[in-house]
Amino acid sequence: MRFCPYAANHEGNTAGMKCYIYGAQATAISLYYALKDKYGDCVRGFLVTARQKYDPDELFGLPVMELKDFADACRTESMEQPLIYIATPENVQDPITAGLEEAGFTNYQRVDSKAFGDFMEEYYRDSTDYRPLSAFPPCELDYDGSRRTAADYIDGYIIKSEFDRKLSREYAYPSFANPIQVGSALSGRRICELTDDTGEQISSKNRNYCELTGLYWIWKNRLKRVESAKPYASLMHYRRVFMLSDEEAGKIAGNGIDVVFPYPMIYEPSIYEHRKRYISDPDWKALKTALSEIQHITEDTLRQVMEEKHFFNYNMLIARRSVLDEYCSWLFPVLERVEEISDPVSSMRNDRYIGYMGETLLNIYFILNKGRYKTACTTCYMLV
Repeated sequence: MRFCPYAANHEGNTAGMKCYIYGAQATAISLYYALKDKYGDCVRGFLVTARQKYDPDELFGLPVMELKDFADACRTESMEQPLIYIATPENVQDPITAGLEEAGFTNYQRVDSKAFGDFMEEYYRDSTDYRPLSAFPPCELDYDGSRRTAADYIDGYIIKSEFDRKLSREYAYPSFANPIQVGSALSGRRICELTDDTGEQISSKNRNYCELTGLYWIWKNRLKRVESAKPYASLMHYRRVFMLSDEEAGKIAGNGIDVVFPYPMIYEPSIYEHRKRYISDPDWKALKTALSEIQHITEDTLRQVMEEKHFFNYNMLIARRSVLDEYCSWLFPVLERVEEISDPVSSMRNDRYIGYMGETLLNIYFILNKGRYKTACTTCYMLV
């Protein structure tokens, strides 16, 4: 079905719109806020295929129902087909769509990453903390009579691994993106010209650090050792990317923006829910200790940070070179200390725990430095 942001009900009457959201995690919660902001109390509940460990019984006082139970209720009550937004990661939307159709539901709309970005752009339009890049004024930055492209502004990197899940088709990566193979020290096969096992590097730690071995390589071998006329650097993934036009890249530089993030996901009741799902209690204890020892962050301060609702996912950003240097200089000593005191220690593990910590630490750093940097948000495109 063709997606239409803020779709109306069957009669095209947005004022009387009633809908359900398929999903019960951050994407669904974020969409709920966007729909409520636009239409008021139009959402009547949330749907899941089968209740999982982290699925709540209700959200915002609305029920979270398994599809089978919802379908039975609709048949029993002779309910008119509602509009259902599928607000889950895109790589699981195909089986959800099939399940809906098998249950007799045809009035659904898949919220892919482009559509989700459209919703978030509208929702954050007037935000000062999460202002969309599109809300900034355009800037014409031409030099020597020649128009600059995104590749002139951004030294971008796409993180790739030989173990990446195969994409459904070939995609054209952004013009400013340079693929870099991470975990190269652990592999005998080369899939990229750039690899993270040259120069100053931690490539052999990739099983725990994930994309952060690539960030470390960029920090030590590009930000610190290579003079570049490009004012920005970017970290992206083989299936999660920023698709910026030349005009948008010029807008970043021309408006003096320091950091660009993906639109933040919203967690209920706070981003501590993300921590509980991806960082175990013993690892969280080690991280708190490292933050206290290395960055002198108190437990009270950390508790206040984790009470925030908005979370930048995926370890992705576009940042001014000096800002990325400052962040990496703060980040990696903390992670090194975590490796030493985690139980079991990092050398005995192969579970991506440092990568998940990095995602949380990115949020901690930029929440603590709110107001210091000029930030913007844009769509993160998921390639499937």
